[in-house]
Amino acid sequence: MRYVAGILLVLATGCTVTPPRGGQVGADLDTACNGFVKQAAEVDAEADEVDDLDLAIEGCGSIAELESVSRVYPTAFDGVPVRTFVANRCAANDRLADAPICRELRPESSPASP
Repeated sequence: MRYVAGILLVLATGCTVTPPRGGQVGADLDTACNGFVKQAAEVDAEADEVDDLDLAIEGCGSIAELESVSRVYPTAFDGVPVRTFVANRCAANDRLADAPICRELRPESSPASP
């Protein structure tokens, strides 16, 4: 259901988002990634869930993009470092396993020890 709501948000806004306090902080604010993080940041603190950012994890092209957007909406991650939050979500949710960010953060397979 949140996936549909996220898609509708992006379609309704035309992927254009106005940055808070008039500042851009290095993020490309015309991206789906930005829209998903903004949506998660706007969830009431008492109603937020750990999966509120799953759409952003799926929709952002890289961890660098997500980290950049997170600086615009710092409340989205509730003070948890972005890489830590994403690594935990990737490990906990099989649906996210093939998301570009999860693949990027996945440790390289090391050769078996002799």
